[in-house]
Amino acid sequence: MGIFLITLIGFLLAPTSAFAWGPITHLNYGIEVLSNLSMLVGPLQELLKSYPHDFLYGCLAADITLKKNLVAYIHHCHNWDVGLSLLQKAKDPHQRAFVFGYLTHLAADTISHNYYVPFFTVSSFSTTTLKHTYWELRFDATREDKFWNMTKDVTQKYHKSDHDDMLKIHLKRTLLPFATNKLIFNGLMTLSESKPWHHWIRRFSQNSPWELSNEDVQEFFTLAMQAIFDFLNHQKDSKVYLIDPSGKIALDQAKTLRKEFKLLSKALPEEEIQKRLQTFRNQLKQSLFEKPAHQKWVKVQ
Repeated sequence: MGIFLITLIGFLLAPTSAFAWGPITHLNYGIEVLSNLSMLVGPLQELLKSYPHDFLYGCLAADITLKKNLVAYIHHCHNWDVGLSLLQKAKDPHQRAFVFGYLTHLAADTISHNYYVPFFTVSSFSTTTLKHTYWELRFDATREDKFWNMTKDVTQKYHKSDHDDMLKIHLKRTLLPFATNKLIFNGLMTLSESKPWHHWIRRFSQNSPWELSNEDVQEFFTLAMQAIFDFLNHQKDSKVYLIDPSGKIALDQAKTLRKEFKLLSKALPEEEIQKRLQTFRNQLKQSLFEKPAHQKWVKVQ
């Protein structure tokens, strides 16, 4: 009962700040990197080949902190500069591999938070509940079974406590202390590996009237992998470094547009609404690499 209550609290805290892509998708991205090490620069190839489990834990651990937006941007755990500062503080190859996993997570989130989630949040404007977390889970539901069966091992069996200590020391506290965040995170990872939960998510997705087509899935997956390899190979010289991984501005815009589309739908024909949604989608995609670096927001300390 205790872990259930903790996990429930996690879900109550999670909708706007816990995950971008779901944990299954982030694990998929990490394994895709490990399966294509030849696409990385030489030294990074050798590092991740030697410490794959540390890397995969980093791919998930970037979402341990809940309520991320309750700190100033300079301290936000999904700020590129915060992630790169962790890389500078890594004390051994294990931790470097871990932080590269963390940065891989951030690279993938640039696509989720600035394109995937904003668009589908707006396109499902006629509902009251299909927002951020829903669309993350929908993408997780498209991942193969093998990824659903790995989360607990990666987060509890293979991780090293000094990785957690590193995050605890160097990341700014938000609503809850790190130990509580980690307990909730572990509960969520255990839940994600639960077969009843997996079955429910799959069924819920299959019965949903809101389509997430194979073409959509392939587009977003490909863009995320391109962003990941771009950053891992080029870091501050990458195109993706100009994109805010938190997507705060794009997500806020989506909330506003969602309300506007709800009003417009009462006055405009469905054909026009769909046309405007497609225009919005095109604009999101085109603007991915046109945003100013490191947008400043949320002054709360």
